[in-house]
Amino acid sequence: MTTKRLLFMLLATLLPLHVALAVVVSNLYQMTIPVPTQSDEVREQAVQAAFGQMLVKLSGDPHILKNPAIKADVRRADYYVQNFNYSAVTTDSSEYALQVNYDQTDVNRLLQSAKVSLWNDNRPLLLVWLAVSDADGHTATLIGSDSDNNLLNTIQDQSKRYGLPMILPLLDMTDLSQVSFDDVADQHVATLQAAAARYAPDGLLIGALQEDAQGINSQWTLLVNGQRWNWSLTEKVSDDDVTKKIIKGAFDQVSEALSHHLPTSTLLSDNSQALQSG
Repeated sequence: MTTKRLLFMLLATLLPLHVALAVVVSNLYQMTIPVPTQSDEVREQAVQAAFGQMLVKLSGDPHILKNPAIKADVRRADYYVQNFNYSAVTTDSSEYALQVNYDQTDVNRLLQSAKVSLWNDNRPLLLVWLAVSDADGHTATLIGSDSDNNLLNTIQDQSKRYGLPMILPLLDMTDLSQVSFDDVADQHVATLQAAAARYAPDGLLIGALQEDAQGINSQWTLLVNGQRWNWSLTEKVSDDDVTKKIIKGAFDQVSEALSHHLPTSTLLSDNSQALQSG
């Protein structure tokens, strides 16, 4: 058993199951982005890209860069930089990680002037149930916290992109005695909610992906605070990673739904116990 799983099971045991684990997300004004060199030109481009990503994370709006007031200021993102530093990605890598801290007051002022609401930094913890199958049903997989699958990395990347805390089930004997592949694929909400109780999430994201020769068809359900959203996403096979496109599209939908539902604030709190979000 991995250390991560052991710690998670200990937490699940100690926490009262009726207590929701809303997470305070910190470092929302800090971004880390890979760069090939430390040149001024590359840094300027990276600072602009990271600035746009940060605004998405602050607002929950995947389309925020289309806002004319925001679009104009992205080009002068250097103005909002408080400080920055470089570190090596790995000891044997020629790539660097550029960490940029943006000025919270100035960024908030920009969003307020553009009439963009800030998400509260106390954000719902979502448990993701995800089922993946091929057209013939030869491969039917549930994705869990220890899955050796690119989907897991993509989910984690999108969770970080939006600053949305997410966990996946352990898929241990306790889970599998309550939940089958068909329960997730057919989105049996009552069954999945009952099995989710041990994780005490604030909501569920349920996805069913079916692959075929043409691409992927997917069905999604989001449940948070008694609210429910359903949508379908389809992607054709292309040169890009079609699965990543589906997951990104799903998280765009999640963020857009929650941006109209979650509490907003003009100033985000500082909490030393908060989850780190880089």
